[in-house]
Amino acid sequence: MRQTVVPNIRFKDITQEVTRIVALSEIHEGIVAVQTLHTTTALIVNENEEGLVENDIPLFFQKVCSEANYAHDCVERLQTLPQEPANGAAHLRSIALSRGNPSVSLIIANYKIHLGTWQSIILYDFDPDDRPCRTVIVQILGNHQ
Repeated sequence: MRQTVVPNIRFKDITQEVTRIVALSEIHEGIVAVQTLHTTTALIVNENEEGLVENDIPLFFQKVCSEANYAHDCVERLQTLPQEPANGAAHLRSIALSRGNPSVSLIIANYKIHLGTWQSIILYDFDPDDRPCRTVIVQILGNHQ
């Protein structure tokens, strides 16, 4: 994961990993679904341009969804859940970026993921300090030629 200009927001371009998995599947035409298993992460398909992914997107979420005191972070609640961090902002950022959807689905055509010229599959982690390891799963449906 790469650090952004905003503390506690990291990202990783996972396009190459997903592309490799699709190639190994030998699926000619189909769909690949990529899903994060965490409620404080988000998957998007967008341009992996440094100014955008390292600065603009994180700064946008810092402004729109600050590290304020959220009900999720209530001291009384956290006392009853010792393993739960104060990460209300991370949940809200994930919901906003992913639209509440933990996955992205992409078309496979001619053995390759069909992406536009500037499109990449990017995983954002809004709570990396509390969760150092993240899991993303890939499911491929389709036809062999």
